[in-house]
Amino acid sequence: MVVGLIAALGITFTTALTAVADLTRDRLRRTRALRQRSDVVVIGQSTEAKVIVTSARRTGSRVLHIAEDGDLPLPSWPDLARRRPVVRALQGAGHIIVAGGDEGENALIAQQLLTIHLSERVRPSVLIRSEEMTAALRPPILRGSLPPLENFSPRDNIGQSVVEAVLQVAMTQQSTLRVRIWSADRVTEKWLANAARAQAILGSPPKFELVNRGPFSLTVAVGSDAINLLMTSNDPVVAVADRALLESIPWLQQRLGRSLFVVDPLEAGVGFQIVADGVSRQLGRAFHQAHSALHRRMPPWGTTVNGREEQSSILAAQAMLQTLDKFGLELSRTGTAVVLSEEQEIAIAQAEHDDWLTHRRWQDEAGKSWPAWRRTDGTVSADAVPWNQLTPSAREYLLDLPRKVYPALAAMFGYVIQESIAAENHRSR
Repeated sequence: MVVGLIAALGITFTTALTAVADLTRDRLRRTRALRQRSDVVVIGQSTEAKVIVTSARRTGSRVLHIAEDGDLPLPSWPDLARRRPVVRALQGAGHIIVAGGDEGENALIAQQLLTIHLSERVRPSVLIRSEEMTAALRPPILRGSLPPLENFSPRDNIGQSVVEAVLQVAMTQQSTLRVRIWSADRVTEKWLANAARAQAILGSPPKFELVNRGPFSLTVAVGSDAINLLMTSNDPVVAVADRALLESIPWLQQRLGRSLFVVDPLEAGVGFQIVADGVSRQLGRAFHQAHSALHRRMPPWGTTVNGREEQSSILAAQAMLQTLDKFGLELSRTGTAVVLSEEQEIAIAQAEHDDWLTHRRWQDEAGKSWPAWRRTDGTVSADAVPWNQLTPSAREYLLDLPRKVYPALAAMFGYVIQESIAAENHRSR
C-alpha cells in the first residue's frame, strides 16, 4: 500500500512537472513572439486565418498569429487596445489582417484597431464573406484617399484572379477572345461582366467578350464542372479548382499554361499576397493591364525588373483617385458616368503628367528611391519634359487616361466616374 501511494505521488508529481514545463515553454514562446518585430499580424481562429498565416510564412515574413491556438491568445475585443504587448506588436507590423470566424466580432476588432496609432502605411484588412461584391466589399464612393479599413472576401479575390487569367490568355490572341462561362458563382460572373465592360471602354477591338452561344475560344469552369469539362474537351479552360489535384493528373500536366489555366481557390482567395495587396495594388494591377492593352505590351504583373512597372502602376492608380478628387470627381457604385469636356480631359491629362514628372518615385531592390521617369537601366524616359514639349503621341496617351483608362478602371471594380456631391452643390449655387 505504501509502495502504491509513493508510486501514485510520483506519477502526480511528474504530471505536475510536465504541466509546468509545458506552461513555461508556452509562455517563453509567446514572450519571444512579442519581442520579435512581426511583418504580419493575423488576428482570428478561422480556417482563412490559418491559410493566411501559412502562406505568409512561406514568403519569409515574420508572422504573429493572435488566436487561441496561435502565438498569442486573442484578448476579448474591448481589451485589445488596452493590452500593451499586443498594441506594440500591432504598431510595429507592416500588415494587419483580421480574419475571425464571426464577422460581427471582426468588425468590432477592426474598430478597436482604429483607436491604436498604427503606421500611416498600414490599413488593416478585414475578412467578410458576403456573397454580393456590390453589397459590402467596395465603399459606395472612392475619393482622393482610401478608407482606413479595408474589407476583403475570398470570393471577390477569386473573381479578380479569374479575370486576370482571362486577360492573360486574351493578350496572346490576335483577335478578340470569346469567353464562355460554363460555371461560376455570382461574384465571379460580376467580375467578368465588369471586366468585359472595361474592355469595351478601352476601345476596339476589345481583348475579350462574353458569349452565351456560338463559337467560343475559352471556357471558365469551377470545381467538379471544370474537371468534367477537361475530361471531355481539349478546348482552353480557366479552371477554378485545386491546383495540386490538377497537377497530379498526368494527362493534364502537358496542358498547364497552354490550354489549362488554374485559379486555386485557396491561393487566389486567401493567399497572403492577395490579401495584403489591398485596393491600391488591385487598382494598380488593373492599371497595368489597361496600360498594356492601350499603350504598349507589358510583361505580366510581378515579373518586371525591380518591380518598377508594378510600383509605377500602383502610384498611377493612387494618383487617379487624387486627380479626380482635385477636379471634383469621384468613383461611385451608382448613377451614370459623367461626360468630360475637352477642357477637363486636357486639364486632367496635364495634372497626371505633372504628378508623374515631379512627385512619383520607385524603389529598387537596395531600397534606393528614383524618379518615375528613370528606367532600371539608368536611362531617362523621353517623356520627362514639360507638357508643352511632349510629342503628339505622348500627349494622346495621356489624354487617353481620362477618356479611357480611368473609366475602364472604374468599370473593372463596379464603379463609374461622377461629379462629387460637394462639387455638384457648389456648381448649383
